[in-house]
Amino acid sequence: MRLGRLLRIVLVMLLPLGGGCIRLETTLTIAPDGSGNAIVYGAIRQQALDRLLLAQSLSADLHRGSVSNSLPPAPSPWLALLSARDGDQARRQLQSYATPTLEFQRGTFEIKQDRRDLFFEIRFRSIEDLVRCPLFEHLSWRVQNLKDGAIRCTLTFPPLDFDPDLNALPQDLAPLLADLNISFIIETPSEILETNGHRSTTRSARWQFNYDRDPRELRRLDRASINIVFASTGHPFPTIAPLSGP
Repeated sequence: MRLGRLLRIVLVMLLPLGGGCIRLETTLTIAPDGSGNAIVYGAIRQQALDRLLLAQSLSADLHRGSVSNSLPPAPSPWLALLSARDGDQARRQLQSYATPTLEFQRGTFEIKQDRRDLFFEIRFRSIEDLVRCPLFEHLSWRVQNLKDGAIRCTLTFPPLDFDPDLNALPQDLAPLLADLNISFIIETPSEILETNGHRSTTRSARWQFNYDRDPRELRRLDRASINIVFASTGHPFPTIAPLSGP
């Protein structure tokens, strides 16, 4: 079903925030022992959020109509967070994801005339704690210790369910993704030896997907991999095997 495929694409896109006039920037800083912090800034216009809430509602209706005696899919954690009534509710939502080894700090949530802005910092004792956080569970993670002591980290985005024969996005999908701009930054504890991102410094790399600049950027998100190898930190470093994906 065309509508069903469209909604699946839109709802998968909730992995970063949603679509239509949105920005997301995540900066992941890793310490030598695998602990660290993640700083997240996001912004979405109210009109785009309203469209995504409608898409979620339609998806639930489609699910109820096609599967009997089954609960509809739960809303994306990002969608639930952004649709908070106020800053207090958003902070409670964030704290519901906290654990003894993962805490949220410096969180702000502002509702302006036509936009919602979100900022928060996560501190984690091990990168494994971040992997288990519902806000990042859409990513497939792999962390490997290489023979020379170097560390390889790979993050893989989920498939977007595109038709491989489709040369352009459906016209009814394009408005939901206007001004989509996603940035992912990794700051490593030692020198970067290899990466498929843009090296900002010897210990920092950046990946950017800017649909507003080039609509083809969205296709790059389909099973996109963020790969980085950095030199030995001199400390034991946790390894992670992916639960699914490559």
